[in-house]
Amino acid sequence: MKVETGSDTPVSQSLGWLATLIMFLSGIATADLADREGKFISGGPPIYPKYCVEKRYQGHVDLQFVIDVDGLTRDPVILDVVIYQRDPGKPIEDDEAEKWFIWAAKKALEEFRYEAPIVNGELVEVPGVKTRISFALE
Repeated sequence: MKVETGSDTPVSQSLGWLATLIMFLSGIATADLADREGKFISGGPPIYPKYCVEKRYQGHVDLQFVIDVDGLTRDPVILDVVIYQRDPGKPIEDDEAEKWFIWAAKKALEEFRYEAPIVNGELVEVPGVKTRISFALE
């Protein structure tokens, strides 16, 4: 099982925003907070739904969401769901499996954490972030 998070978003700093802010306020760092996009920092694999395991279903769920000023995700929108058994080119229609994969993808997304985005030195929300959560049997 794997999760693709779209973590290739460029970031101008590797320090967390809180550490940078503390250093700035304490005088250790004198530069202003640098602009950066929200970078994926943590989140585990999704729960593989039992129904889908029993049917030997694999697939993925494409989502769009907002990264808020705390680096949390919200407002998920399902863009696409693909379900298959062995061949991704031969998708399967199964409403129950689709429902379970969507549920698992949304639960996983709730656990994702991002570096808080900064624009012009201020924390901002980032709408329209896209990710794919994949479900693959090993």
